[in-house]
Amino acid sequence: MHMQQMPPMPPTIRQQQQQHAASRLQMQNFANALDALAVLDHVYIKQRIEPLECLCGCETQNNYDISNKERQQLFHVTEKSGCCTRICLGNCRPWEMIVTDINKRPALRLHRPMRCVYRCCIVCCSCCAQELNVFDSAHQDRFVGKIEQQCSCCDPLLHVKDAGGNVLYKIVGPTCACRCCSDVRFKVLHADADNDRRPVSTVITIVDCPSNAINNQQVTIK
Repeated sequence: MHMQQMPPMPPTIRQQQQQHAASRLQMQNFANALDALAVLDHVYIKQRIEPLECLCGCETQNNYDISNKERQQLFHVTEKSGCCTRICLGNCRPWEMIVTDINKRPALRLHRPMRCVYRCCIVCCSCCAQELNVFDSAHQDRFVGKIEQQCSCCDPLLHVKDAGGNVLYKIVGPTCACRCCSDVRFKVLHADADNDRRPVSTVITIVDCPSNAINNQQVTIK
């Protein structure tokens, strides 16, 4: 007789509390956030649903959860931006992302200046290129590196640089990133990508359908 396999049950409250406690214990073994991220082979980033944004349609400060392969939360990310800039500038607005670990200790600070999001702007003017500066909050807000968009006609190209401006990795995106209801993949390559095209990592962004009223982004890095 063939027995039908039952679907897996969702985790109980006790199991969720145990996973939360395990995440806290795991984070205590690392001196800073960079050491904790270095040992992970998968990173999941999920945007939290903002009730006020869903009800009123007003852009609010975004919040994200960062978890490992077992979906144990390791970090929380909070956007810091002004209300006027969110309403008037939209995706072009400047913002800071404050990253804290599960024990609420400051980990990283990400700063993005105001930039135009249209591809034609960077082709005409290099000062419109996207830029993200990374600071280590655990060590007196020390600057650790940045991600800079490069001028490219077809596929989006970004350089990951260290504090000295040396290129560590290159990130190549698809020619068209506007793919509703599908995944958008970005390949992370070595700095010498001309000779070695093997991807070091893959960044997968899940794009919501237009019918979804909730702007809930999910990113997987593996």
